[in-house]
Amino acid sequence: MIRHLTLLGLLFWSNEARGSIRFSELAGRIFSESDLKSQIESDRIRVFLEYQVAVGNQFDPVLKGKYFDQFRGDYIQRRKELSVLQRLSVWGSAIEFGYNKSQGDFADYDGKYMTQDGGSLRAKLDIPLLRNGWTDSLRAALRKGVISKEVSELQLRSQSLDLLRQIGSRYWDWYLSGQRLRVAEKILKLAEDRQEKIRIRVERGDIAKIEELEGDRTILQRKSILAQGNRSFTRSRLDLEALLSTRAETIPELSLAEIPEIAIPAGTHPTPSTWKQTEQEDSESHPEVRRQKLILEQTGIDRELAGNQFLPKLDFSVEAGENLGTPVYGLSKFRMNGGLVFEFPIPSRAASARISQAEAQWVRQEATASLTMVRIRNQITDSGVALGLAMERLRLATSEMELAKKLVDLESKRFLEGDSNLLLLNIREQNLAEAEIRKYEAFSEMKKSEIDLRAAQGRLELVD
Repeated sequence: MIRHLTLLGLLFWSNEARGSIRFSELAGRIFSESDLKSQIESDRIRVFLEYQVAVGNQFDPVLKGKYFDQFRGDYIQRRKELSVLQRLSVWGSAIEFGYNKSQGDFADYDGKYMTQDGGSLRAKLDIPLLRNGWTDSLRAALRKGVISKEVSELQLRSQSLDLLRQIGSRYWDWYLSGQRLRVAEKILKLAEDRQEKIRIRVERGDIAKIEELEGDRTILQRKSILAQGNRSFTRSRLDLEALLSTRAETIPELSLAEIPEIAIPAGTHPTPSTWKQTEQEDSESHPEVRRQKLILEQTGIDRELAGNQFLPKLDFSVEAGENLGTPVYGLSKFRMNGGLVFEFPIPSRAASARISQAEAQWVRQEATASLTMVRIRNQITDSGVALGLAMERLRLATSEMELAKKLVDLESKRFLEGDSNLLLLNIREQNLAEAEIRKYEAFSEMKKSEIDLRAAQGRLELVD
């Protein structure tokens, strides 16, 4: 009697026991060995190099030179020009410094090319007032390049959150199938140990032969349940190993012995949860929502650029120069001029098409960003509700298991005293085993809901 009750207590009352492969340990191994970060870093570097090649060189100083030999009737001229052009990031402007020197004879109408014998120094500033003024293709590309770096980092975090969900789902399925298998092994061993005593009692004539037959039937039934549990555990183990094989360099042993025994809480009544209070804040700070907003910002840059390119070209130019060397009659030592350059294509079909395309992209991306916000907010609500229901289910399963254990104890006592039969005792034990499995199911569902809620909130936490 005492041995029987002690065995029941050891089988069906699980407190904190040995720990093997815990969720935080396994998830930490996957994230430390995963190639996600290297892939995103490679993508970020590729984007940076593309912008550096396409844009960065445009802001490098440009050295220009010219040499002319001209023969115009009686006028023979030689002209040399050397200049450095530097594009500026301020309002699309550009500044140019140059040195000119000319020799020969010049007609009166060609006097603008004439210099003193020491040559001429000059400086020129070009400022676009409308088109390419507050923005142009180069500066727009630079702004988008800066945003692309953060987009890549947020993409890494979003993919990590998705990976966290996958790990959590497969790990706790593996945990649950392992606990089911352990319960099946326990109740089978319990029936086999008891059957030896029943045979002895049948031989003595204490109980009828039917009790021995009922015991044999129970053992066969529980062996069938054990075989089904083995199949379920193998499937969940293979699913978890498949995830590990694609994400980690090393795969730990995932045998039944590696499933940890965790002290399961009793569960609580669902209460107004804090996720409701922070739902708006969490959804706005979620990396995927922020990433879509940054992409929308990039689309806005394209729209702004398209609108700017539709404007007419109106550039202001000012130039100053000074002649060096021996003064020449009729040639001033210092000169300065300025003016405006106007250009407007009629009709501007290309610019209109770019504006229409940019507007369409903006509307599409704005809708995507809004839908992402709604989707994340719904995920937070759904995960929070699922967590509350799982906690309530765990509380009910815990209460059911406690009652089922008391019924098994009382039925065992009645059976030993001859007031019950093996069929009723087997039913009580099977009910207790099913109650224990329901408790593990509720606990596993609660842990998965916790992970889903943290991931929906954008929290990458590897906790058990």
